[in-house]
Order: sequence, then C-alpha cells, then structure tokens
Amino acid sequence: MNCDQFKHLIPELAEKDIQAIASKEVKEHFASCASCRQEFLSVQQAWNMLGDLPSVEPQPNYISRFWTRVAVEQPWYEEVWEGLKTTFARKRWVPVLVGIYALIFIGIFSLQYFKGNQGVVPEVVEINDNDLEMVENIDLAESLDIVQDLDFLEDLDVIENLESLETSA
Repeated sequence: MNCDQFKHLIPELAEKDIQAIASKEVKEHFASCASCRQEFLSVQQAWNMLGDLPSVEPQPNYISRFWTRVAVEQPWYEEVWEGLKTTFARKRWVPVLVGIYALIFIGIFSLQYFKGNQGVVPEVVEINDNDLEMVENIDLAESLDIVQDLDFLEDLDVIENLESLETSA
C-alpha cells in the first residue's frame, strides 16, 4: 500500500479503531510510514475533540419558524424592483423621466447626424482634355475586350494576306 491509498482511508479509519477494521496491508503501512501515522493521529485527535463537544439541541419550533421565514422572504432583486416601482410611480417623477428620455432621444439622433455629415466634403477636380475624351468614349473602352476576342477579324487578316500574295505572284 502506498501513502496516497492510505490517506484516502484515514477519514474512515479515524472514526473507528484502526486495529479492529484495518487489513494486514493497512496495519503494515501504518507501522512503517511515520508521516502517514502522524497524519492519522492528528485526524483521530481532531475527531475525538469533536466527540467531546456537547450536542446542541435546536429551540422548539425552529424548523417551522425557519420554513415560514423562507416562504415570506423575497429575493433581493424583487425587493429592489419593488423599491424602484414605488419611487418612480409617484406623479412628480413622470415629467422628469419624460424629460430625460427626450434628451437621450434627441442626443442620440443629433450625434448620428453629426457623425454622418462630418466626413462628407465635396472635392473640386480639374479634368484635362484626355480625361474628358476618355469619359466621353467610355462605352467604346468597355466593349474593347469583346472586339479583341472576335475571330472574324483574324480571318479578315488572312484574306488580305492571300490577296496580297495573289497580286504579287
């Protein structure tokens, strides 16, 4: 038996006499290991001291008073909620609350408006003649890729080359 196994048994052994319930293996470890023996003796001494204390009897009707109190008591959040409701339910708080909500509402929307318009600054750009011509002919530039992919233009080049060969021959 090792020390860990013995230490797991100490609470059970402390309740009773170690010689009466322990196996041969436990008795051998108890006799050979000084640290386990010391720990067992300290736990047994604490257990014996607890046994020397007088037993305490509760007052009569303790259990019924305890459960009555538990049934009547409200959780802390319900007490806080009730306090807030009674405080703000008075009519003198209504205009104050309406004013606060109005200020918050106006503040949120004015901040959004201010933040939204803050970055918009019109820029004046000078356009030269080349850029203006490119903007005017933008539709031609968009279809340039399509025109380059057409195969019949290559066929026209072949026909022109054949005609030039026939005339030179």
